[in-house]
Amino acid sequence: MPPPFHLILTIEAVTRLGSFKLAADELLITASAVSHRVRKLEALLGHRLFERLGQGIRPTEGALRLSAIVGRAKGEVDRAWRELAADTAQASVRVSCLAAFAGNYLLDDVADLQQRFPQVELNLATAFFKGSPRELLNDVVISCGPDPGPEWMTRPLLPLEMRAVIAPGSAAGFIIGNRLKGPLLSYGGDTTSWPRIAAILGLELHGEAKVITLDSVEAACTAAERGVGVALAPVATAQRLAQAGRVELLGPPIRSGLTYWIAVKRDLHDSPMVERFRRWLTARLSETAD
Repeated sequence: MPPPFHLILTIEAVTRLGSFKLAADELLITASAVSHRVRKLEALLGHRLFERLGQGIRPTEGALRLSAIVGRAKGEVDRAWRELAADTAQASVRVSCLAAFAGNYLLDDVADLQQRFPQVELNLATAFFKGSPRELLNDVVISCGPDPGPEWMTRPLLPLEMRAVIAPGSAAGFIIGNRLKGPLLSYGGDTTSWPRIAAILGLELHGEAKVITLDSVEAACTAAERGVGVALAPVATAQRLAQAGRVELLGPPIRSGLTYWIAVKRDLHDSPMVERFRRWLTARLSETAD
């Protein structure tokens, strides 16, 4: 069993300062108390930690090793304390997140999120548009698509891959021969990618295919589930719906060319709490991928 930590702290102080007296001054004890602690540890170890050289001392390899370990531990404690102190002083941080992303990666364990980051206010949105007031009112944004602008510090999170989904047993109604008839359920006003999507699915786009535009991926998935048409969903969303028997997957994953990113306002970029939140989120995404 290791000795009391205050004895090891004494070894670190003596090694770093090179003097029993200076260590005593720093630790607010007497030089004789320092000497007593050193002798006690040497007795426990069965060998010397310091060689006496006239009026001076020289640390042995054992003292240097203990001192290095304690120094690293003190650095970690100092860092953790500064983060905790900053968290206490930190006002609430508003995090806006795409609802589809949150549903796949955050809401399964929202209790853990709230416990670890009580200052985080999580706001979900069905869509973001560059420069919109909704984005500017928040401190952190998790989204995809265009970079939010120079006032933000942006880091990538993970590529956005999609799957085509349809109502169970409805493929015959939406595919005629090798042609994708639809209706094709789009969102965000993007209708230009369907010919490419059909090709990835090994199909051609039917000349009379109709596009129905909805306001969010959630609305498109709900419409597909009800048998309205063919929708694209993020891979994690599509897999979850398929496992629940609510949709069928059509074809292979489709690379969207987009990447989910997290953007932090520049004046909060150095916030320890915000950085810990980003690291926690990155770790969750890595666990989900595994």
